[in-house]
Amino acid sequence: MRAKSDNGDISVNAIAGSQVVILGMDFIHPVTSLPELSLSMMALSVKEPGNENTSTSSTHHVQCLGFFIERRDVAANEVVSLNYGGKPIQKLMWGDYGVMPGRDYVYTIYRMMEADSSPTSGMTFSTYGEACILKVRTEDPSYGIHGVFFNRGCAGSQAYATKFGEFRKFHRVDHDGHLEWKSIINPREIPVPQKSKEALAWLSRGLEEALLGFLSKATGKGYQIRAAVYEFTHKETLQAMADAVERGVDVKIIRHCKYTHHSGEDTLIPDDATRSAEEAIAKVAFHSLESAQKWQDQTFIERRHSSALMHNKFIVLTMNGHPFEVWTGSVNFTDSGKKLFAAQEFKPISPLSNDILSPLVNKGIYGQSNTGHIVRDHDVAQRYMDYWEMLSTDRPGRGHMGDSMDDYIEQQQPDLVGQAGSPSMHVIFSPRKSSTMLHWYADRMNEAVHSVHFTEAFSISQPIAEVLKADPGEADPRTEFWRSKPTVKSSTEEVIRRSPRIAKQNRVRFNLSSGSSIRRGKTTETCLRYLLLDSKPSKFQSDKSHNRAAMKGGDYADYYDFKSVKSNRISFGATIQKAIIGRVQESLTGLTNWVDFIHTKYMIIDALTENPTIITGSANFSEASTTRNDENMLIIQGDTSVADIYFTEFMRLFENYFFRDQCSYPKSKGNCSSEDDIVLNESWLHPYYDPSNQLFRERVLLGSRT
Repeated sequence: MRAKSDNGDISVNAIAGSQVVILGMDFIHPVTSLPELSLSMMALSVKEPGNENTSTSSTHHVQCLGFFIERRDVAANEVVSLNYGGKPIQKLMWGDYGVMPGRDYVYTIYRMMEADSSPTSGMTFSTYGEACILKVRTEDPSYGIHGVFFNRGCAGSQAYATKFGEFRKFHRVDHDGHLEWKSIINPREIPVPQKSKEALAWLSRGLEEALLGFLSKATGKGYQIRAAVYEFTHKETLQAMADAVERGVDVKIIRHCKYTHHSGEDTLIPDDATRSAEEAIAKVAFHSLESAQKWQDQTFIERRHSSALMHNKFIVLTMNGHPFEVWTGSVNFTDSGKKLFAAQEFKPISPLSNDILSPLVNKGIYGQSNTGHIVRDHDVAQRYMDYWEMLSTDRPGRGHMGDSMDDYIEQQQPDLVGQAGSPSMHVIFSPRKSSTMLHWYADRMNEAVHSVHFTEAFSISQPIAEVLKADPGEADPRTEFWRSKPTVKSSTEEVIRRSPRIAKQNRVRFNLSSGSSIRRGKTTETCLRYLLLDSKPSKFQSDKSHNRAAMKGGDYADYYDFKSVKSNRISFGATIQKAIIGRVQESLTGLTNWVDFIHTKYMIIDALTENPTIITGSANFSEASTTRNDENMLIIQGDTSVADIYFTEFMRLFENYFFRDQCSYPKSKGNCSSEDDIVLNESWLHPYYDPSNQLFRERVLLGSRT
């Protein structure tokens, strides 16, 4: 839900998701003559603290030191201040992360100034001017076509460290081939059962509960559960599936199975995901022998002949053969991460730790950011069911003329051409014959008018990196090649769309999604592109990739090519590794040592307009996920409620990690000042009214004001 209000002096724009409300503040009549910027230094009526009906005429200039924000839960009639320690909020964007789904809230916003201080009381602040009041209702994922659920996604936070810091241990781990020490608060290993349960619930933030609730809808005979899973070790999910079998539900699960054959050996070696799933499945116990046998012998279908990974994570619910709901998203059915802990035994660095980390294979619910997305739509559920049926035959992913998954998929869902209609919902399955859909995603990013919000767990693909290299308003860098080339006939375009080889040869010449040989993006100069990435790439590896591409006569782009583009606002996952003033050391869960922070795969284009585009699902925006893996993606056009949930959750994590990312820079030396530090003049506002600053664009985006 979106709401706006103003009191003649300030305006507030609220965007309410399900568990986050983002507030964008702005001044209606600012004086913006930089560098002598002054927004509120004027004579005005100042409300006396504690007396709302009395005012006195101020004859001196008052500086706005920030905002006072108060939230009232209408149903509970509970009032909470969002100001830490009574200090002014010195931001024009503020996130409220303490709301619940499907509830009404009233926000009251005042400007704040410095009050009279004394040696005994210290510095104090008071409100002034009229209040700006607005009411919002948070989205309820339990109702409607879409139910979107995000986990906490930031175990490395002050809240987690404060709540469960007494259980911190230090472990030596293998991170991408390098041994290093990490402080860890593993919720599964907290020795106090109630505290362990609380930690898991805090990390899940409703994601696990939503998944188990989804499975519980299959109440007995007549219901079918059809799932396709990559990693499958989360014991609560396995137990829920097993319980469904015992209720008489017809359960069938396609699972990723990959084996390698070592030269000179007769045995096949399973990969980590295959092995760990086998072990977890074998551990499930049943009340009846009949159910146990059905679980072991009739429930699982091995997907051995995918071109790469069977990377899906979806479940279809059907009743008497009629599909009616789908669960999809980025979350694997595991605790949180992929096994990269050292298998060797290492002594802990701290006496707090008396045990050694055992090898784990997990990725999903409790650690890095993930989402589960329910679609309550019969047509979409049927599409997923048809795809599941084809996967269950274990036909090759691609390469077998007329008898492979890519043939079937593109018959059912041809590549999209141009902007999707609004409102609409498309399902894009993989593997596909070419990377046309990857270019389609890049084209949507390139044509963004106001904003892009993009998450990526791994390296950014070349079509998207090329878009990010150019500032909005400039020509798409690819069009510079097209201008000297002949215009393409439609028959040639069809060949390009269907042939990966020809597409690869010609992708610098043609816009594959529009068929045009010359195109400029629609993006405006005030467009802001937010990138939320798991980790900063290695400069050494970046140089190697650039050199390798140059030797082959090609181009290559990555973070180091677009990091300085003024339209790109970039944040990486990070933690506060050393205590600073007002903040404690933060620890991750220890359930992952591969993708620590961001595992979601979604992109939002023009999130705050009436026609947003949301692209979300299991696939990383990569060549492999488009043309080799078994994957699924949803493209939702024109649904502002869904956009609001994804947008608010994105900004929650972006703000959390942006501060920590800045603190991790070498120049900060780990001594980054606290977010709660304030300045006693209006200089905090300057960046928001400086057109060369990204915060200027953020103010325009969130406040919808020029």
